Amino acid sequence: MSRFVLHFMGDIDRDELNTRSTRSGAFVREYATLETIPEHDRHQFAWMIEHGERVTSCGSYVYQIRPDRIQQGQMALEGI
Repeated sequence: MSRFVLHFMGDIDRDELNTRSTRSGAFVREYATLETIPEHDRHQFAWMIEHGERVTSCGSYVYQIRPDRIQQGQMALEGI
């Protein structure tokens, strides 16, 4: 079983007086199954599974599929 992780890097807040900027509203959400993911993000994760991608990004969003520890151990044994 894999964990589905959604990282939002936050909105860029620019200071009007200089070139300094910060990010606000950043978050990380983890999901155990595709069914628990909101529809738009679920489609992104489904596309990743279909194409064999583990990490992809779109704007300020990073989508990641993390294998659980059992899968990681099996992959290490198999040399993947």
